[in-house]
Amino acid sequence: MKIGVVTFWETQDNYGQVLQGYALQKVLEKLGHEAFIIRYLLHNDYTGYTGRWKSIFSIKKVYNKINRFLFRRKNRWTTTKVDRHFNDFKTKFIKYNDCVYHKYKDLLQNPPEADAYIAGSDQIWYVPEKWETYRNIFKAYFLNFANNNSMKLSYAASWGNCAPPASCYDYIKPLLADFKYISVRENSGVEKCARAGRMDAECVLDPTLLISKELYLNIAQKPLNERKYVLLYLINKREDVVEKVKIYAANNHLEIRYIDNQWNTSLSANEFPTVQEWLGLIASAEIVITDSYHGFLFSIIFNKQNVIVTKNDDRFMTVMRLLKLEKRRFYNNFDDLVNEKIDYEYVNEIIEKKREKCISNLFQALAQK
Repeated sequence: MKIGVVTFWETQDNYGQVLQGYALQKVLEKLGHEAFIIRYLLHNDYTGYTGRWKSIFSIKKVYNKINRFLFRRKNRWTTTKVDRHFNDFKTKFIKYNDCVYHKYKDLLQNPPEADAYIAGSDQIWYVPEKWETYRNIFKAYFLNFANNNSMKLSYAASWGNCAPPASCYDYIKPLLADFKYISVRENSGVEKCARAGRMDAECVLDPTLLISKELYLNIAQKPLNERKYVLLYLINKREDVVEKVKIYAANNHLEIRYIDNQWNTSLSANEFPTVQEWLGLIASAEIVITDSYHGFLFSIIFNKQNVIVTKNDDRFMTVMRLLKLEKRRFYNNFDDLVNEKIDYEYVNEIIEKKREKCISNLFQALAQK
């Protein structure tokens, strides 16, 4: 079966975004299907909403528009300060459709040919405050462009931590109505699907957890420097965390390898790895300290001790509760976390059981046609 996956794909520094697309494609291929990612661009597909003109002519909005016009900022999704060669990885390891869709109407008029479409595994169902501007984007990510003969499914689609208003659920409800199978990435996503009329949604593993660490090790690039190190991977600036890591590393005679993102760069960051190097850095680290969801997941995949910097983000908490790792969250307990070891025999057993169930349910859903 030919399967088109709609997910985020443009990034030049979000390792998790790239690897979740890679992993889902690997799973679908293992199930005997031909999978590809549909290159839809959401950034120029916003629409108007009630009260739009009042909003546009507010003093704050006018100032922001003038400021953006005078000091044009490049697209953060496709512009890099340091080239991490994401496009090289995508070209080598991920299959995409030939054309790029700049608008939902382009998808509707000329959808990529497929037997089934999957709303993929990222925060593609996130609802912004002014959700009306997202109407075209919703239609794309809820697969409204697919013809009646094609199957619609979701795998580990995420609503993020949004709180959609009742009017948004009313809009989304008919979009979800004809999905053959619905799975989401967080427990809160199950509740949101229920509010949108689908009581049958299930919570599944992120696709990065569906394939073995050996597959990742096969493409990972091991660090050339063999000195032991702490891996610090922070999306947000957390100087309190950085200072604790410095003390810990000095006391234990460890180097610090520090990765951050393109648009919140810390002066302390010293690593700008490719995707393959990023995998190798996690796989070879003594301990991983991160506020990244996929940084957390890959520390688990490679059975690394970790410190997780998060609050009550349901992306993290869903996995932590499943694996009984709630205590890995950083408060002011850094020393306790680095000294308390994770029972990976238990963790790996839970992941394997859940993995088998997730893949089996996806296989059965695709066999419904």
